[in-house]
Amino acid sequence: MNCLKFKVEHVAAALQKTGGNVTAAAKILKAAYGKCDPSTVRVYLHRHPELAIARTELRGDVLTATRATDELAWLRSKEGERWLATAPLSLIDRAMPASRR
Repeated sequence: MNCLKFKVEHVAAALQKTGGNVTAAAKILKAAYGKCDPSTVRVYLHRHPELAIARTELRGDVLTATRATDELAWLRSKEGERWLATAPLSLIDRAMPASRR
């Protein structure tokens, strides 16, 4: 029988730190407590609905931030700065003067 060795709070904290990324959460748990892989985190998500709900909310925040950034790039492209629509976001952030961000 599979014995779950992490507390739900540990898994929740790892998911919180990673924005709901299962693989990254497994790496955090492995570094802190020993052996852990993404399938272990998925088992916890399956067995503990409160973790799944929290992860869904975290992933929603990430998607909202991504959509907001995409909308900002689209608005700037409408202002005549067409290169902004296709440039990687890291380049856009570095290239734009602080007054225009």
